[in-house]
Amino acid sequence: MIWSTTRPKRPNTIINALPREFAGKSWQDKIRDVRSELIRNNADAFIVTSLDEIAWLYNLRGNDVPYNPFFLSYAIVERQKIRLYLYEHEKKLTSRPTDRQTKKNLYEHLNTGRDGQCHGKSECVEVYSYDDLLKDVKEISYRSQNKIWISHRCNYAIYALIPPAKLLQTMSPISVMKAVKNDVERKGMENANIRDSVALIDFIQKLEKEVKDGRRWTEMSAAAELEKVRRRQKYNRGLSFRTISGSGPNGAIIHYTVSNITDRDITTRDVYLLDSGGQYLDGTTDITRTFHFGTPTSYERECYTRVLMGFIDLARRRWPEGTMGSFLDSFARQHLWDVGLVYLHGTGHGIGAYLSVHEGPSALTAHMKKHDVPLMDGMFLSDEPGFYEDGKFGIRLETALMVQEVRTKYRYKNMRFLSFKPVTLVPFETNLIDYSMLNRGHIEYLNYYNRLCSDVIGPELLRLGKYDAIEWLRKRTIHLSGAAKNSSILFIFVLMLYFVL
Repeated sequence: MIWSTTRPKRPNTIINALPREFAGKSWQDKIRDVRSELIRNNADAFIVTSLDEIAWLYNLRGNDVPYNPFFLSYAIVERQKIRLYLYEHEKKLTSRPTDRQTKKNLYEHLNTGRDGQCHGKSECVEVYSYDDLLKDVKEISYRSQNKIWISHRCNYAIYALIPPAKLLQTMSPISVMKAVKNDVERKGMENANIRDSVALIDFIQKLEKEVKDGRRWTEMSAAAELEKVRRRQKYNRGLSFRTISGSGPNGAIIHYTVSNITDRDITTRDVYLLDSGGQYLDGTTDITRTFHFGTPTSYERECYTRVLMGFIDLARRRWPEGTMGSFLDSFARQHLWDVGLVYLHGTGHGIGAYLSVHEGPSALTAHMKKHDVPLMDGMFLSDEPGFYEDGKFGIRLETALMVQEVRTKYRYKNMRFLSFKPVTLVPFETNLIDYSMLNRGHIEYLNYYNRLCSDVIGPELLRLGKYDAIEWLRKRTIHLSGAAKNSSILFIFVLMLYFVL
C-alpha cells in the first residue's frame, strides 16, 4: 500500500516494565537462554522481529497495537551484546511509567544509561533509534564469523542484508520459550481466568434476566457492558480482542464485527454467541459461550450438544509427549462429522501470558504446518469447536486449557503423558443441551467441570456479594446423576454462608 495524506500517525506509547511477580523470570535469565541457543546453533546473533517476542524477552509491555500490549521495536541478541531499537528511544527511556504496578523507568529496568548506552555496565541493554536497525544488521553480518539467525517470519529488508552463506533462517528460539509458561505465568493465567470467569458469569446472569423480563439489549450494548464489567477486575488492562457479539444469523459469521448497521436485538427467540477476552497483568483470556434465553429448536439443541461433545472429547484426551496438536483436532469434530456437519476453522490456538490472544507455535488444527511443534507441558491453548448455520445461528464453545503432565495406569517405555486442565470456568448452556445424546464419559466430564466451576468461582462470587450470580451458577452446575449430589460439598457450604449472612 502507498500512503498519501491519509496515512495514520505512527503509534508511539510509553513502555512499561512488567514486574517479575507477573513475568516469573528476569530478562537477564531469558537472554542467557537465547544465548545458549545461539551457541548450540553456531550463530553469533539472533535478530528479533516479532513484537510479542520482544515484549516477552525484555519483560516489557506497551500499547502501540490495539488489544495487544506491544510496542513498535526490533531487537538483536548477540553473544556479548544486547540491543533494543525504539522510536524516540531517549524519551521513552526516561519517561515515567503509565502502569501503576510498574515501579521503574525503562532505563532502570534495562540496566542501561539514560542515553541508552551501557557505559561499562554488565548485563545491560543498549537502546538505539528504531531507524538504526538496518545499519547495524549490515555491520553485524559483515563482521560475523558464524551464522546470523532470523525467523521464518522476518521481513525482506533484513533478510536481504545477510549473506546467504551466513544466513540461518528457521523458527525463532524465543517462540517455544514464550509458549511454555513458567510456574508464575501458569498461576497467573489461572488466576486471570478465574477473575475473567467471574466477570462473564456476573454479566450473563444479568443479561439473561433482563432479556427475559423484556428489557432491550442489543449486540452492541451487551459488548459494551461486558467490557465495563471486565475492566473492573483486578489487574485488567483492557480487552484481548474486539468482542464478537452475534445474535441469530449474525452469530453464524465466524469473525463477526457488530456495527450500527448490523446491530441486532438479543431476544428469547434466537441463539446468542458471545466470544470475548481480557488482558490482565498476569494473563490473557479468551472464552466463547453460546446461549438461548427462550425455547430452542430441537435442531439447535442437537447442534449445540454435538459441539459440546466434541469439546469434551478433546478436553479429556491424554497423549504421549511429542504429539502434535493436529493429531488431536479430529476428536472435536467427530460428532459433527457423524451427521454430515462441519466447522471451517481451527479447533484451537495458543494463548499468551499478557501477550497475544493468538500465540504460536502450537495449535489444534487439522493441517500440520512446517513450523509446528508438539504440545508441551505449560502451554495454554483454546478448545473451540463450533457450528454455523448460514442465515440462522452460530454455536461456538471456547475454553482455555493448560497442558500438564498426567499420571497414567501404565508408563510404556517410561514415556511421559500429557493432558488438559480447563482454566476457563463458566458452565455451559443447560437450555441447549440434549442430555440423552451424552455418553457416560461426557456426563462424568461435565460433572467434573461443573464441580470445578462451583468450587472455584462460587466462593469468589460470594466474596464479592454477587448473590444473583451465585444462584445462576448453582442452577447450571447441578450434578447430573441427580438426587443427593446436587452440588459439591464446598459449594453447599458457600450457599449456607450466604443464607446465614
